[in-house]
Amino acid sequence: MKYRFEPAAETMPRAKIAALQLKRLRQTVKNAYDNVPLHRKRMRKLRMEPGDIKSLEDLTRLPFTVKPDLRAPNPFGMFAPRARRSRGCTPPAAPPASRPWSATRSRTWKPGPA
Repeated sequence: MKYRFEPAAETMPRAKIAALQLKRLRQTVKNAYDNVPLHRKRMRKLRMEPGDIKSLEDLTRLPFTVKPDLRAPNPFGMFAPRARRSRGCTPPAAPPASRPWSATRSRTWKPGPA
C-alpha cells in the first residue's frame, strides 16, 4: 500500500495493537465508572470495577448502553464529558434520541444547506 494516514499505527505489530487497545479500554471504563452514575450502577450490579478489566476478552462482560437509555428524559447524565449542546435525530415513529456534542464539536459546527 502506497499511502498511509498514520504509518506507525497502521504497521504496528498485532501484540502492540492489542496492548494499546487494552490500555485504552481500561482508561475508557475507568472514566465511565468514575463519571457516569448509570455506568457505575450497572457495573456494580454485575459486581465489576474498572480494575477487573485484565484482557480484551473482558469487554464481553461490560454492560451495554441501549437506545432507550439515550431516549430517557435526561440522557446527559450518562456522558462523561460535559456536552454543551445536543442535536436530536428522529427516526420515523420513534421518540427523539439526543446526541451530545463535545465542546470542540460545538465550536466547529457549521449549519449545512436546509
